Amino acid sequence: MTIQIVKTFIKYVSFFALFLLVVVLSSVTIGAQTKKSFSVPCAQALKIGLKQVEILHEKEMKRRTKGASDSGTESDAATGALKNYLSCRRSENAKRLKSFHPDTKAEVKRQQTAAKKLAQARFDGLIFGVGWDEAGADSINYPMTLRGVALVEDYAGALIYSYSLDVEPNANGAAREVEQDEKTIAALLKKMEAREFDDAADAANYKNKLTAFKSAVNRFLQENDDRVLTEKAITTNFVVKLLKLGAS
Repeated sequence: MTIQIVKTFIKYVSFFALFLLVVVLSSVTIGAQTKKSFSVPCAQALKIGLKQVEILHEKEMKRRTKGASDSGTESDAATGALKNYLSCRRSENAKRLKSFHPDTKAEVKRQQTAAKKLAQARFDGLIFGVGWDEAGADSINYPMTLRGVALVEDYAGALIYSYSLDVEPNANGAAREVEQDEKTIAALLKKMEAREFDDAADAANYKNKLTAFKSAVNRFLQENDDRVLTEKAITTNFVVKLLKLGAS
């Protein structure tokens, strides 16, 4: 009789232990699913572009928080979208570059480096309240910096695609784009010149930095002036997008 009681006790203890194990594993699985980062597939992300990827991440964050998102969750959504997109763009660029001649690879790298320096100059006291931050130390500066980096990566990707073509597509269309972009660049720089300051020292500092930045823009455009029209259009379009970044 005692042995039977012991066996029954062991049976129920084993069943209860198994039940607890199932509950714990289920909780871990549900928690992992809840914390699993949202990601737009690369094929889709590169097709729809960064802005739409950010919108999708924002919608997902609102879904998870049941619409109760705040500045922190919004920043997390933006950063997640930017990392998602940048990872896709960089992978695509690296894949396309593999078949290129070493000289062409070096040229893309040179142009990409020049574009990044121009992007950093755009941030240097010329976007109100925002600085270049690649370390992720600031919830505002970091996402803005990643947007600048994304523009540079897109610029490199467009050049890589252009270099892979045997024939220049639609040179006339590219010429019109360059002409329109140059007008837009001039207008945006003029708008930047009109920025007003209450403090004279701040105004003088801004003016000096803007003068240096305008020289950098002109130098960047001149260095690409003798390229085929498609590549010139890629360059002027990059500058337009960079000037619009953070513009009020």
